[in-house]
Amino acid sequence: MAIDLLFFNFLDSSSGEIPASLSAKENGNHFYLGILLFCSFLLLAFIRTSNNKAILSIGALFLNSTNLDQRLKETMRLSSFSSIGLILNYFLVSFVCNMLLFESTGLFSSGTNLWLSALIPVALFVIQLIPMYLFLLISGTNFPIVSFSGNTLIGLQLNGLLYNLIALIWILNPQWSFELMILFTVLLFLFAFARLIKNSYLVLTEGVSWYYIILYFCTLEILPLFVAFNYIKMNFLN
Repeated sequence: MAIDLLFFNFLDSSSGEIPASLSAKENGNHFYLGILLFCSFLLLAFIRTSNNKAILSIGALFLNSTNLDQRLKETMRLSSFSSIGLILNYFLVSFVCNMLLFESTGLFSSGTNLWLSALIPVALFVIQLIPMYLFLLISGTNFPIVSFSGNTLIGLQLNGLLYNLIALIWILNPQWSFELMILFTVLLFLFAFARLIKNSYLVLTEGVSWYYIILYFCTLEILPLFVAFNYIKMNFLN
């Protein structure tokens, strides 16, 4: 009886009229972003099938600062399908999270949201990886390049896995956009800071001068980000 009363009260409180047409959802892009996220999880499933240690060992590899070369040989080589697949997952899910972030802020047009969301992960990848080889060329230091680049790549891979969870919650719960936007941004800076600390430790253990480390930070890490930020500020935020 209580269920019947609740049901009929609900009918009484509504108009009971059937709309002539269905209105579009407010966040129509979420459907397409959901498809991309599904493709991302499908890629992770293939990675898990090809190497059952790859995803489970990412956290341990990220926390490791010594003997990284040997650990990568035991679990996942940087040139393997699993490693490349996790990098592709990072690009894919970063695009999804960036789109959700820009849609939540409403700072840019839909076209600008699209190309910025695709450009930012690629730009961060280039800025974080290419300067390392320039640094090695300038300093003339001889130490394992696998450990140096591995810190960056593993950080991106782990970041991508966490972004998978954020994007999934974000798409299903758009009312939490502000909290998830903060979490997404905090993770981005935390991983960037952790990468700098790990690579700095690796460089110092190889006896590289502080002069080269400061030069590396100022010219190859901070300067590109500063230039990119000012370009976006001058062209899109005015």
